[in-house]
Amino acid sequence: MHHVRGLVRHAGRKVLRALEARQTTTLPQACLCRVELVDVNGERQAVTLLHPGALLTMVKGMTPSQALRALEDIAQQLDTPAQTTSAGATSSTKIDEGSSRAVLGTEHAIPQLYVKDEVHGTCTEVQRRQCRFIAKVRGRFVSSDPAAVEGALHGWLQKSPGDLDDVEAAQYNGMVESLAATDTAAAIALAINPSLPSLSAAASAALASLVQLHTPAAVHAFLESFAGKDESATSASDSCATQLAMRLRRELGKAQSNESRPAVSSAGVAAQRPGHGIGALLREATHFFIDPGVVFPAEPASIQAWANQFVSPDMLPVSRAAAVLKQVRQRRLQPRRVAMDSLSVWTLTDLERPWLRFALESSAQAQCARGDTYVSAAYQLALKDPKRNLVDNRLLHTYARALARGDISPLDDSFAAYLEECGECHDTAASERPSIIRFTLSSVPDGVPLLRALHDLAPKCSYWRTLLDHLADSCVRVSTAPMSEVKVEVRLPCVHECVAAATAAEVKLPIIPVLYEDDDVLVVDKPAGLATSRHGLSCTQLGTPTTDLISVLLATDRVGALARGIFRQGQVHRLDAETSGCLLIAKSDVAADSLRHQLGTSAAFSHHSKIYHALCVVLEPSLRNVRLHDDIIDAADPKIRTRYRVIRFFPKHRVAWVECRIQQGKKHQLRRHLASRGLPILADLEHGGAVCCQSMISRVALHAHSLSFIHPVTADPITAAAPLPADFRRCLSLLRDTGVE
Repeated sequence: MHHVRGLVRHAGRKVLRALEARQTTTLPQACLCRVELVDVNGERQAVTLLHPGALLTMVKGMTPSQALRALEDIAQQLDTPAQTTSAGATSSTKIDEGSSRAVLGTEHAIPQLYVKDEVHGTCTEVQRRQCRFIAKVRGRFVSSDPAAVEGALHGWLQKSPGDLDDVEAAQYNGMVESLAATDTAAAIALAINPSLPSLSAAASAALASLVQLHTPAAVHAFLESFAGKDESATSASDSCATQLAMRLRRELGKAQSNESRPAVSSAGVAAQRPGHGIGALLREATHFFIDPGVVFPAEPASIQAWANQFVSPDMLPVSRAAAVLKQVRQRRLQPRRVAMDSLSVWTLTDLERPWLRFALESSAQAQCARGDTYVSAAYQLALKDPKRNLVDNRLLHTYARALARGDISPLDDSFAAYLEECGECHDTAASERPSIIRFTLSSVPDGVPLLRALHDLAPKCSYWRTLLDHLADSCVRVSTAPMSEVKVEVRLPCVHECVAAATAAEVKLPIIPVLYEDDDVLVVDKPAGLATSRHGLSCTQLGTPTTDLISVLLATDRVGALARGIFRQGQVHRLDAETSGCLLIAKSDVAADSLRHQLGTSAAFSHHSKIYHALCVVLEPSLRNVRLHDDIIDAADPKIRTRYRVIRFFPKHRVAWVECRIQQGKKHQLRRHLASRGLPILADLEHGGAVCCQSMISRVALHAHSLSFIHPVTADPITAAAPLPADFRRCLSLLRDTGVE
């Protein structure tokens, strides 16, 4: 019963599978099944479900008139109003128990489906889907009667396209699909009319299948004829041009595989390769209303070639990014991974966040109010990797909705990262993060306190631990839910303590030297001991007022008001608390998207833009065996690399002054990589152990010396450098004065 798939929680799928597996017959009663929908709040509502397979089995072999009468009877039974009851109440709706008992046995009067959303909205959505399905099947049978087609067409043309409802649009698409197989001319005439609803992907595919791919004139005519109709498509992925381009791409793949051996004619002359003509037609199709991510799912170069038609050679990266995002919005392009990554590289801008945000949290939902295929497809794509797609892009409201619906489990690896992002939101406004997060736990082991079970969901997240340890009584609510689940509701504190402490001057604000600044970017020299960013309950955790660099910037009049509205408050990378040196801050969303792509975790360039200086302990007994330069590849992620060289040895103290160059930066990357080469950093006890204990410096001897980037607006190369701090210089002086080189 695919009409309720995606609406049922994991705990209710066993019942759903039983309903789907029941034997179908040609009897009308086999098409319907009465079930009760139950939501997490205990609200219940009885509803009649349609079994699509049974319906298609029943109408198979019927004459069109018989099938239409049967469909009308089924539709009338589905329109029976249902009653909603609260938890603990009994529904008075009369239930047909026959098919229900066949599924679960006589002891169960009616199956219960545990749904993700509130029962009233779920019931409405199920009825909408079922009505559309019946209308589509009805359209297939109506298409066999020219008079009926003419009558339906006349009625639709009396209305404006915006006045046609989902049922009429579904019947229209069913007619087009059926006519494509029986009456090509009628199908095209019906489909091409711009006053009728937009075509579904299935209808577009049926029409595209009629085109003779090896006849260029036929391809040209089809693309030109449906160009206007495609503009009204819910998404470019549903357009006729996209469906035809997909056929051309598959045909080109077959031709290319057959060209491994050159074809030779009977005269001994190499035959013309058919792939050349198909390739030219495919390139032509890309100039129409297509979704390049759907047509070229694994071809970054082809996607970039498609985008090239919307820009001029002299365009700056920021203008290229704007041009691509304009097409994303106009065409409602699906946020597919290859498309987002390849176009981000091409524009030197992180397009992933604005693309996903448009598809999931912006006007896309309003645009797709009459057909949610685009939003639902984008949602499913995002759920494939919630950590990267939702958490890293700080789409925290979307994650919260998925968590509440059960689409993401609190046991998922992304949950801890989600809590950390919520904790580090310095702007606690509702637009930045949800004020309440809700989820369910399937069960709690016997003898394990519920608070301990909640702790175990994210044991390494200090924000989560602090909230549960100190604020559980006021912020955490727990109640029972259906299917023996536990419903948890957590209210997030509305104040970021570090920002409050900095604003109220509860802590001494450090002086932060500015190395470079303009209207879009700010480079500061972060002092050692000041964290780049802390979670919002850090003061409670430490038991004393504290702050961080972002809070200090927000507390200043110069950049505070501006930074609040920027993604991550301008953070594009970060330094460890004990690391000093260059830190880049974005002052606009445009700059944030560009710099995050260049320097942050989404960076995709090979040049080494960040230079660090470190003082390292040499573990190798003989300095002759120490590699003076090397490239270190991260064991967990080969894209993460560190290039280092030894500037100078201090043999008496067995210390080396090392320069490191990196592009992407992971947490403790340099500290881990250098320790793996037998060069742990001074005072880095976590990665180097007791051998790193020295009296010459009281913190990890690591300094971000310089960073280079392409200006997000002007495209000029910018380099900023931070001088060695006093403690680093003092340590070098001690090494020089007491060492023998």
